[in-house]
Amino acid sequence: MIFKKKGQCIALTIACSLFTTASLVNAIQPETFLQSTEADFSKGENENTVVTNLGDIKLSASTTIIDKISDEASIIYDLQKIGDRTYLAAGPEAKLLELVGEEVKEISSLENEQIFSLALYKGKLLLGISGANSRLATLEDDGSIKTLVELSETRYIWDMIPNGHGIILATGIEGQIISVNPETFDAEAEENPGMQVVLDVEQANVLCLAMDSQSRIYAGTDTDGLVFRITPKDDGSYEAFVILDANEPEIGALLVTNQDIVYVGTADAKQAKPGRISEVIGQEKGRPDEIESVNVEPASPSDIPDVPPAPEPVDQTDTDIEPLEAPAETQADDSADLENAQEGVDTEPQAIMLAIQDQDDDLQPMQSDLAEQTEAEINTEPTAEQRDRLRELVRQKLLSARNSGTLQAPAGSPSEGGRKAAPSVARAKSSGKQGPQQGNAIYRIDKDGFVSQVFRESVMILKLIDDNGDLLVGTGNEGQIFRIDPSLGETTIVADLEAEQIPAMQVVDGSVLIGTANPAEIVNLTEAGKSVRGTYLSPILDAGQVSLWGTLRVTADIAEETSVTVETRSGNVDNPELAPWSTWSQAKVFMPLEENHSPLQPREMLVSSPPARYIQYRLTLMGQADKTPVIGRVATAYVTPNLRPSVTSVTATYPEPPKNQPQNINKLGQPNPNMNIKWEAFDPNGDTLLYTLQFQPSGTSRWINIVEDHAQPSFEWNTALRAPDGWYYIRIIATDKLDNPGDMALSYSRRSEPVLVDNSPPKAEDLQIKISGRSAVLFGTAIDKYSPIHTIGYLLDDEAFFHPILPDDLIFDSTTETFSVTLPDLTAGQHVVTVKVNDDRGNFVLQRKLFEIK
Repeated sequence: MIFKKKGQCIALTIACSLFTTASLVNAIQPETFLQSTEADFSKGENENTVVTNLGDIKLSASTTIIDKISDEASIIYDLQKIGDRTYLAAGPEAKLLELVGEEVKEISSLENEQIFSLALYKGKLLLGISGANSRLATLEDDGSIKTLVELSETRYIWDMIPNGHGIILATGIEGQIISVNPETFDAEAEENPGMQVVLDVEQANVLCLAMDSQSRIYAGTDTDGLVFRITPKDDGSYEAFVILDANEPEIGALLVTNQDIVYVGTADAKQAKPGRISEVIGQEKGRPDEIESVNVEPASPSDIPDVPPAPEPVDQTDTDIEPLEAPAETQADDSADLENAQEGVDTEPQAIMLAIQDQDDDLQPMQSDLAEQTEAEINTEPTAEQRDRLRELVRQKLLSARNSGTLQAPAGSPSEGGRKAAPSVARAKSSGKQGPQQGNAIYRIDKDGFVSQVFRESVMILKLIDDNGDLLVGTGNEGQIFRIDPSLGETTIVADLEAEQIPAMQVVDGSVLIGTANPAEIVNLTEAGKSVRGTYLSPILDAGQVSLWGTLRVTADIAEETSVTVETRSGNVDNPELAPWSTWSQAKVFMPLEENHSPLQPREMLVSSPPARYIQYRLTLMGQADKTPVIGRVATAYVTPNLRPSVTSVTATYPEPPKNQPQNINKLGQPNPNMNIKWEAFDPNGDTLLYTLQFQPSGTSRWINIVEDHAQPSFEWNTALRAPDGWYYIRIIATDKLDNPGDMALSYSRRSEPVLVDNSPPKAEDLQIKISGRSAVLFGTAIDKYSPIHTIGYLLDDEAFFHPILPDDLIFDSTTETFSVTLPDLTAGQHVVTVKVNDDRGNFVLQRKLFEIK
């Protein structure tokens, strides 16, 4: 917990005098500033250190800008290291650049084309060049670009993976995955032996590719956010099915680890908004030992078509489970996109093109005709045997069941354009996607097909790379690089660059080479722990009063050959830049613990900074090679003197009597004698307060207790039992004796404004009747000792309601009022008139008078 309060500056000399008596300090219980969460630590300042989402401080990665290429380009789409040379695909005007040392030189500029992807192919740089007629080319030793294959029906090559003699391509806007073998490619042949359409999808673009150890291809699309797994068969054909239907409409990045774990990053540009999705974590919630996978709806095997999906395991975590059917409105959007594509309208994915939007007005639009797309429908009714088999598969943890059927074209079967026919994937029926969520996500898909969410933030996921088991994530549009430890659920912002997007990253010689966009820069990111020295400066901690500092306790895992140094300083203004604070204290160095000592045991340091209201500490982390100390918790104890409590207000009032209502003779009642006493009080130390209430009669100096050691800031006092009529003061005495023993307790008192106790009724004196014919005049005097007369009324004979009477001076403003009223049109005989006089407190008197009309 961190306290933040504003207050007046207190002189340091006063602080010293407050702690000259040892017994004073011993009598007060200390309080503690505790910092252990991301929210706590994020308020401080980091230099070569980072704060993780688990509330740990570590040494950060270091970043160095190698070169800015804003004169040549504004975006680096891809980069590829080959030997001692690094090549860059830049835009929006397509250029191939080479990084030589720390300078960039231009190799080639391509007119009306784009280079979105680079790869290593047979020892040479492979270029995926997009244009009206896309092509694959290599960079030759003499610096020339040699075309290997021309793809007349492909407009965009978004990604590519060399695979032996062949090259797998992710293309658009036909939405195809194509396998090309440049050695056997023959565009003139009736059936091109060097080209095969691996998969023809309904979406406009296949954006990214990855491959596992079994040569299975993974592909992510736009529009619907689908991820396909494509398995090569012995006969040269492919079998494909959807393993993820993300809530987000665009898959921006794919990664397959050495353990064949698939990570999927989404890139919905509409969700890339400034700031975090939610506030940083402000409570300790523990930390997982291992992220558990969460099952996703299965897809049926290809030989069990059109089978309803099996029940999905209930997820008790915050993990998204992605069904495989898009909502009706999404399907409608798909159809609209396809119609636009067939009319030559650009359907470029948001994540790739965002960085160059509004910058390519001078570029000529790329044109291409789209081949007609065909669908294969699966309508076969499953047999009982097939259903039994599916149930058995579901029972076996759904490892083989899949929620989409496939149609597989045999190897070598002809299709339009002389290509091998691509398998078409039928979308399985399901309950639809979950509702829209903020931000974009990274999903983890294990080898059994189970899906879990490991990251969600208001960024686009543009690049994923594996860095020794951690994920490095390049994002937009705030140029942040995240490091994610999926096994521990730990997320860290390791770099926050000037650039807006980070579309290109590659691990090179133990560091990470980064290509950015807006502006375009080449940045070197050294792995976490390579910063051998970093500091963390805590936020200014406010004790609220001048305080004596106790022990600072640091919980840290300090590895061999690393250390943590702690210093403190204190002051009495909330900004050290405004007025001098104390100098930094002598540094305390914490080294690795000896054997058999737990790293969970806090290290202690007695704070030597002088007493003051504010304190700040500085941690210096020293690392070694790839080692970094880890700070998990900092607790700073302090004690303030026992400060006097305060009572800021006292009020004493009676319940308001009914006003201006007809008075029924049958519903008369005396006013409530209970006085409501309320007050406001606080203790600057946070001590529990007890209250003594007293009253003092007017004209005396004696205080009489009403109640003692009362715990609540209000009391209802029955004045009829204890106090004669008259004027009084009410006094509240607050004491903190519950938390401060003996003479250490302090008290404070405040008295009220004068209050009136009046429980006695007024009088109606000198009542007289003067008769004149059929009329009579009633007159008299109303008197009260303390309260002003409030109302006078009369009723005649058996009337039920009192008639109001005005005083002779026409205003009720004193304790004595004379009055008179005429009673006209009286009948002969005896009459009785009843007079009621009310005082301002609600006390009243009834007095009757008999008279006779003759």
